Amino acid sequence: LRHLSVHDGIVVEVGGTSTNVSAIKGGRPILDYVRVLDHVTCVRSLDVRVVGVAGGSLLSVGRRFGRMRLDDIGPRSAHIAGLPYCSFADPAELESCRPVLIAPRPGDPETYVAMESRDGRRYALTLTCAANAVGVVPRDSYASGNARSARVAFELLSELLGDDADALAQRAVSLAAGKVAAVVSETTREQELEHPTIVGLGGGAGALVPALAGAIGTGWKIPPDAEIISSVGDALSLVRVEIERTLPKPSAESVAEVHREAEAAAIAAGASPETLQVESSAVPERGALRVAAVGALALTSAAASQHLDDGALEKTAQAELDGQVESVGGSDHYRVFTSGEGRERRFAVIDRLGSVAASGRGTVLRGPGWEVAASLEQRLPALVRHYGPIAVAPALRILRDSRLVDLSLLASPEGALEAARSECSLAGDDDVVVIVSRG
Repeated sequence: LRHLSVHDGIVVEVGGTSTNVSAIKGGRPILDYVRVLDHVTCVRSLDVRVVGVAGGSLLSVGRRFGRMRLDDIGPRSAHIAGLPYCSFADPAELESCRPVLIAPRPGDPETYVAMESRDGRRYALTLTCAANAVGVVPRDSYASGNARSARVAFELLSELLGDDADALAQRAVSLAAGKVAAVVSETTREQELEHPTIVGLGGGAGALVPALAGAIGTGWKIPPDAEIISSVGDALSLVRVEIERTLPKPSAESVAEVHREAEAAAIAAGASPETLQVESSAVPERGALRVAAVGALALTSAAASQHLDDGALEKTAQAELDGQVESVGGSDHYRVFTSGEGRERRFAVIDRLGSVAASGRGTVLRGPGWEVAASLEQRLPALVRHYGPIAVAPALRILRDSRLVDLSLLASPEGALEAARSECSLAGDDDVVVIVSRG
């Protein structure tokens, strides 16, 4: 995704039977708690919505007002029916066919359309066939088939339904795009994405994504070889371990222990220690701290450790902060950018792959660990908020080499300062970056 310059987007993976929809925000996939029916579990995973329509989805007809009409597309597919696509057949093979209604599986209604030859061979009429018939499949796309074959099939269907062949093909494409568009729009609203780019993956992307983007009114991209998930890609994948712990009485030691636990789990899973990045975020509504440790597989650390140059990271920060930015520090793993005037400015922490690790508004302190710790001791009292007898510390984030530590769960000024001093002391004379936010 970073090679496509996608900052905020919707990934639409189009297979043969179903389509998976997930969001990318700030260059990172959205994770959420897995739901089983109406029950929310404690397991977090990629937030993926599944739609029962894809490149191989079969057209379905129904009878309304006394005549047969194109009624739906999916959820059954050519793959479930075990049939080849019309758009990948020879036109001469289809010209002598007739449209028939089939039940893809025993017990299914006989409402799905297929083309049957005189010798009994059958061909599926699919979304991919419809997209090829109306010419919306991009050139060189994996879904690109024989447009003439697809048009022949729809001409045969038009004789059965009494409708125009082009209109039938266009309706099939629109039905499929509408189903996925509803899910994409829902995801876009929930994640508060503005004009996200649709990124198409999977063999059926070329048949669906252009029409989907047109229905939503946004841009789209399909990367080269989008239909392939290779063993090389698996070998270069990252190990990610996420641990969430409830901390009834958070302290510097309890926060540090969750970080150590996540680091150890990632290394045990095969991550190379020198590539490890550790990020934490407070979950106030649960009274919990969530820590994610991400690293490259030990055998591929050299390939996976390549990161974007400063210019590319700056462009990502500009997109996140919506304006000109200034680099104010960081490490080999992260860069911190700010925008605006004054002591409290908008900030964005960008990781080496171009993803937004954190953003908001605050004051950025940078320098040797011991120096920043001393500066915090002087500045913190003025930033403490008082609610009657209760004193609440500002939110602190500390960037130390490969660690981005969120201390906002520590509400007491003494606890927050103790944890910050502990992190800074581990840096010694090396630089750390501390971001102090009132929110």
